[in-house]
Amino acid sequence: YTQSRLGGTPTRVRLPKERWPEHWSGCTDPVCPLILALYGHPDSGGFWERRCESHLISQGYTRIPDWISCFWHKDLKLLFIIYVDDFKLSGPSANLKKGWALIRSGIRVGDPEPTGLYLGCKHVACPRISPFTGREVCSIECDMPDFLAACVARYQELTGRHALRAVLTPFIDEGKSHSPILGIAFDGFPLYGPYESDGTMAMELKGPEALDACNGHSDPERGYHYHVTPNRFPYILGGYAGVVEPSNNREFRRPAGRTATGTIEDNTKPGDKYAKIITAVRPGNLVRGQTHEIQIDFDPSAARRPIREGVPSWVQIGPYEAQSIERRGDTIVAKVAIPKDAAIGVWLDCHIEFGTQLRPVVIKKNDVLRVTVD
Repeated sequence: YTQSRLGGTPTRVRLPKERWPEHWSGCTDPVCPLILALYGHPDSGGFWERRCESHLISQGYTRIPDWISCFWHKDLKLLFIIYVDDFKLSGPSANLKKGWALIRSGIRVGDPEPTGLYLGCKHVACPRISPFTGREVCSIECDMPDFLAACVARYQELTGRHALRAVLTPFIDEGKSHSPILGIAFDGFPLYGPYESDGTMAMELKGPEALDACNGHSDPERGYHYHVTPNRFPYILGGYAGVVEPSNNREFRRPAGRTATGTIEDNTKPGDKYAKIITAVRPGNLVRGQTHEIQIDFDPSAARRPIREGVPSWVQIGPYEAQSIERRGDTIVAKVAIPKDAAIGVWLDCHIEFGTQLRPVVIKKNDVLRVTVD
């Protein structure tokens, strides 16, 4: 902060006696003007920010809209972040030295250090295999075990409680072992994440270990339990293998009627009452990094509820929402942008809504498009 001058309303401060100059000897309560933006003054941060931003802009950095204290150098392809006196510069390694030189030409900073602690969080660079390209890439992990341990220690100090029960880690399931438990279903059986073992999803199992119609199976350690199945019906639960406590039972529709156990119907599989409404989707392949005009033919007479005239209120292909929507008779034309890092080869669903958010008419069809590279 003290690299910038303090503006605004003039401020006077008291100095500790050991810092008094000799000519103050004999004074009762001397004060002096505060010239620099001393840490602790409520306006110091603003003047320090103004000082940094002014210098960075003079060196070719530009502010990133809506991201305060984040700057981009177009020529050097460098991203620079300021948080008080914590600086972080990221970009092509060949340009980092030049980027730091521009910054240090007007701001006094220490020598750059390798990626490490930043804002109380350890930034750990590590290689990973991209799920989109299959190639090895450098990724950054945000590691905060020391901070969390300090929080727990402080809690124990304040409460006097030293015996704490074990809880699940807040980190993501990386598939290196059996997934952790996510919750308990209404029939009392536990629900786990997608992985059965290192790199193997439960939905990939064959033979006696394969998941049943309710998305569950048994093993010696956990007994009967469910797994979630990403991108495959029934996704979470396929029904209840056990008996549901009556107050929890929402009575899902099942092939054998309304009972407490059994599997629910896949109402989006090809040939069902929803999929019959959408008759064709073109093109079948979408190229990454491009915007596509997708034509969706549908048969209004196959819908259970009348489909109103006019443009749908919502069209989505997989996770990608349509940017614009037209209707040409019984054909919907939607423009959808596919990002450059979209997953390749994954089948995408088509989801269309007509009407209000309260009770729209929904038509959908699974596995109609997929993303390719060219």
